[in-house]
Amino acid sequence: MDILDIIGNYGITIPEDQQENLRKDVLKSYKSVNEYNKVVGERDTLVTAKQNFETQVGALTTKVNAYETDINKMSTQLNGYICKEKVTKAGIDQSFVGYVTHEVNQLVTETKDFDTALGEYIESNPQFKAGQKIKVKSGPDLDGEGGKTKSTSQRMTEAILVGAGKK
Repeated sequence: MDILDIIGNYGITIPEDQQENLRKDVLKSYKSVNEYNKVVGERDTLVTAKQNFETQVGALTTKVNAYETDINKMSTQLNGYICKEKVTKAGIDQSFVGYVTHEVNQLVTETKDFDTALGEYIESNPQFKAGQKIKVKSGPDLDGEGGKTKSTSQRMTEAILVGAGKK
């Protein structure tokens, strides 16, 4: 049914020279049922495509987050290996590398890097250097005073006096 027929049913008459302009104006503002259904179908297709896209983005975001977690773990491990290598190259005995690395990492701050902390740690703890001999006192000092070595008989006499409670 044409717009002019609908208007005519209400007793409105449009002059002949204005009828074509009215049809054009109505067509600009209103769509047919077929045109409406086509637009709604296109919209529904786009909404479905958007939802699928968002699902894919969500899945990819999850993968990216998993990769970032893996990268962070690997970076931490790599940093640990690099630090242990630095400690080893600094001459620390192999049996103490893990311990010294941990201790040095505790000294690292925003203003002090690992290398600086390692140098300071080794300076204050030389006992961890490879081949370092450590003197351990396991008994009474029998060497005498001033670093002079006592003879065996002097040490024996002193031991007897200490044992007898006379010294």
